[in-house]
Amino acid sequence: MMLIQVMAVHRHHHPSDEFRRLQTEAAQTRVRSIQSQIAIGLTFCSVAECQLKLGHAEHLDAVIAKLRKLTATARRHLNEPGHVPSSDVEKICTELARLESGILALEERKRSNCC
Repeated sequence: MMLIQVMAVHRHHHPSDEFRRLQTEAAQTRVRSIQSQIAIGLTFCSVAECQLKLGHAEHLDAVIAKLRKLTATARRHLNEPGHVPSSDVEKICTELARLESGILALEERKRSNCC
């Protein structure tokens, strides 16, 4: 009986199992981080859109530049093999495309307001 318990504990704490568990946990943390960044980007798009409607476009170029940097960084991470689980890539790409569409709409609105 004691041998079975010792074997179960040993198997549970095998270094390769722990390494895989930590890899999985780290990948899920990266997924949540990217999703949070995209959500923040969408919020910034909404705020910038409101500011533009109110005629306050002073910082719009800087906001758009930061949003472009955020999307480029997210895309780079999504293209890194193993950076995020493959099962999450499609969902994140969809969210990212939504943000990129928001940025394009913001740029278009800015052009139409300026001319």
